[in-house]
Amino acid sequence: MALVKSWVSRCFVTLAIAFSVACATPAGTKPSVQIQDAPRRPGLPVVLVAMPSSAVMLEVRKGLLSELEDEFDLVSLPVGDDTSPETLAAGLDRTTPKCVVLMNNKTLDLYKKLQASQPGRTYPPAVVVMSSFLEEEIKGLKNAVGISYEVPGVSAFVRLRSVLSRQVRKVGVLHRARFASFVGKQSKLAALEKFELVPQEMPASPSASDIRDGLEALSKRGVDAVWVLNDNALLGNQTLLATGWMPGIQAGTVPVIVNVEALVDPKIRFGSFAVLPDHEALGVQTANKVFELMEADWELDEGSVDLPLSVKTILKVEEARSMFGINEGRLGEVNRLVQ
Repeated sequence: MALVKSWVSRCFVTLAIAFSVACATPAGTKPSVQIQDAPRRPGLPVVLVAMPSSAVMLEVRKGLLSELEDEFDLVSLPVGDDTSPETLAAGLDRTTPKCVVLMNNKTLDLYKKLQASQPGRTYPPAVVVMSSFLEEEIKGLKNAVGISYEVPGVSAFVRLRSVLSRQVRKVGVLHRARFASFVGKQSKLAALEKFELVPQEMPASPSASDIRDGLEALSKRGVDAVWVLNDNALLGNQTLLATGWMPGIQAGTVPVIVNVEALVDPKIRFGSFAVLPDHEALGVQTANKVFELMEADWELDEGSVDLPLSVKTILKVEEARSMFGINEGRLGEVNRLVQ
């Protein structure tokens, strides 16, 4: 029994840390690394980058920096568990930026709170990235645009269908009511490629048994795959992962599509196939939004959210081969194969 508990604990650490960091949810930002800015360059327009100090966020920053460093003074503002709206206000006062880049849901929420608490302040345009469900979350944020973290489900479904030798037509998804609109839009897109998205609504604060029951309901409805959303309320604690998702997934016989690289960890059976943005390319795309804003004299189409332009795919190849069957000739289309 002790060995089982230890295994579950290791699985949780792998999944929970990676999910909270890679998915850019409001959860904690560890593990962290040091952010090192170049010396300030007076005379250049400032871009203030508010971000957690995690490795995956630094990948985005790397792409951003590579495009902007010749024409802008980039200043990083680390965001952690103890960061307050007043911290962001002080950063704005200190740097007087032309534009702000906000990375992850926690940073977005802090900026919203700042705007609500200081409505008389003038806020520079903001570009939001690395935030889950951004089309919903950006509502209420003034003078902001963004780039979605979620790759459209249909893109993942098409890629999975091409690499598996078995049918993938009905795709199940667990979701909370607040994301019903998002799932509805994804369903319409999926139908264009002859997929049926099968939604199963969860309570606002689901328990592990709710997750298990939801997965069982999807199985009874005959789904060919399960798509896991980047919702921290569904994935963000040990009990849900260890006694909800993992038993439910391991009891099933269908591939699981995820949007986070760590969820296809070969040491555990969770995700089978991952489709997610290329983080460095996402930084380049963010830089292009900054250039667009500069050319428009810092005016923007408030609330608009673009899709990520560059994605990567990861397949747990041995699991897929033994459990689902694969088209060997299509493996070259997958960016990364894990054993």
